[in-house]
Amino acid sequence: MADNYEPERGVDVGARVARLRKSLAATDATAIRSVLEIGAGTGSNLMALAELFPAAMLMAVEPNAYGRQRIASKLPACVVSDALVEALPLESACADLVLTCGCLCHVSRDTVPLAVRELGRVAGRYVLMMEYFYKRQIIEPLGGADESLVSQDWGAVFWKEHPAASCIGDGWFWSQRDGLTSLNWWLFDMRGGHGAFVERVNR
Repeated sequence: MADNYEPERGVDVGARVARLRKSLAATDATAIRSVLEIGAGTGSNLMALAELFPAAMLMAVEPNAYGRQRIASKLPACVVSDALVEALPLESACADLVLTCGCLCHVSRDTVPLAVRELGRVAGRYVLMMEYFYKRQIIEPLGGADESLVSQDWGAVFWKEHPAASCIGDGWFWSQRDGLTSLNWWLFDMRGGHGAFVERVNR
């Protein structure tokens, strides 16, 4: 990924709060006492999470130095780690909610399974992924010679690595409605099984 982010634009925290509130509707909010965002960028989603869960401990993983600096300035209490999703320096089940948003698309195709396994490992209860979707894996080159953008069915990829998890929510956010990037989302409860998803769909 690039060494520096583009200059930050105005952050619509309200739109991010609305997205998170909708995608997390099936969770038990009282059970979320710690939140971890992997690939947290400059902290825009963390600001929204802080509004939704004001008493929760905030954690972030961000490999970019500028991003970590911006998170520290916005949210001084947030615990920030310098790492990649494929090798998280965190204890298993360290966060009640683990979030990715436009992060997994930057993972190398060869390390996707490892990255997804790490997501589930550090989640104590819920995993929410907001990522670029395509029915099959497609890889689009970016500006740098070694940079690319991976789109695929991330929910299916996650479920393959964590078959005991329960998908309790999924959907799509459209940029034309709120001005943010168009993304699909999947919400998993690490304590459940496939039956919860099947029962929900067949109602």
